[in-house]
Amino acid sequence: MKRVLVICLGNICRSPIGEELIRQQGIKHNLSLEVDSAGTIDWHAGKAPDPRSQAVMRVHSLTSLISSRGHSKPLTLNIST
Repeated sequence: MKRVLVICLGNICRSPIGEELIRQQGIKHNLSLEVDSAGTIDWHAGKAPDPRSQAVMRVHSLTSLISSRGHSKPLTLNIST
């Protein structure tokens, strides 16, 4: 299994979208991927993706991240927790 980590500043805009895009493409192409995202800062830790990012995800049917994890987390040494 390959692991992919998508990183942006606060983990509320670009990285949640990237995480879900990569996850969906992995499923589509039958790839064994573990996909996660994080932010380089913790200003938004625990917050949902930005409403504009959620709107983009809905338009493109990328809504599973909004309902499954749905919160920002900062980059740490052990990001899988």
